[in-house]
Amino acid sequence: MTSSSQRTRVRRLAAMPLAVIAAALVLGCLPTEGVAGVTDRFAPCEDVAHFPELGDSTCTAASVPLWHEAAADGASIDLFVRRFPAAEPANRRGEIWLVAGGPGEPGASLHPVLPTFRAAFPHHDLVLPDHRGTGGSERLCPEQESVESAAGVALAGEEWGPCIGGLHSDPDRVAAFSITQAAHDLSTLLERHRSDGEVLLYGVSYGTQLALRMLQVAPAALDGLILDGLVPPENAPQWDLSRRTAVVDEVGRAFLGEAAQAHAGILSGAGKLTFSTVQDGAHFLAYAAPACFIEVASAFVADAHVPEDCTEPHASSER
Repeated sequence: MTSSSQRTRVRRLAAMPLAVIAAALVLGCLPTEGVAGVTDRFAPCEDVAHFPELGDSTCTAASVPLWHEAAADGASIDLFVRRFPAAEPANRRGEIWLVAGGPGEPGASLHPVLPTFRAAFPHHDLVLPDHRGTGGSERLCPEQESVESAAGVALAGEEWGPCIGGLHSDPDRVAAFSITQAAHDLSTLLERHRSDGEVLLYGVSYGTQLALRMLQVAPAALDGLILDGLVPPENAPQWDLSRRTAVVDEVGRAFLGEAAQAHAGILSGAGKLTFSTVQDGAHFLAYAAPACFIEVASAFVADAHVPEDCTEPHASSER
């Protein structure tokens, strides 16, 4: 066996206390979330009997408005949140909220890298919210996607029709499952459930866009922001993952014609987001380069400094 190392360049893209760790690879699917049995207060999670590795976590089901701008109307949904205590509670500094990507990935998609996060943030509680529509939070098709349904949270063959029919029968509810409402959700959860000490927010992939959208429409008080896996500019052909979005958009507009232009007008009213890149990075740094991520995150927490690069050791076999 011989060992080698990979150098990853990390660029600071915003004034402190905001740090950005970014890039461009694709991450596969990861498991789904458990379900809480409490409302708006943290208590032992119901799924720990089946998943002992989650035994020290607590969970809550937080009620939020379906439409935050029309909270007085009374319609609400529940959001699932899981909290893990700091790995070193005697030296606890605060908490870090971990926002998964997608759109569509629950907080459980980050469970495989919990050891990395605990090593990077040993003095912080880890808080994992599920976006509306994912995991243990309110689903688009609550009946067909319930744990008790034929295929559990997945859709069985015979459930597709009723699910899609339900979506068409209530378009106002469906429209509420948007990034803007999810951004309000995140802000509400941060304000309602923040604990003592500093509050950091970590987003990966789509989670970076959700975090930035929150800062646009409903900024919550934060002590730091880490963005892991920002989407590069769509007009840069060397970044395939991002460029693909622009190509699909062009084809879609040509196919839909005037309807696409009308939809674009609606989207433009939501404001613009500007994304930046980091060269030679990994789309999900905590997953692809855990030692590097721990090095960079620890420096950020310790003194609000992000090193220009970090080293990820790799073991390779000689043939």
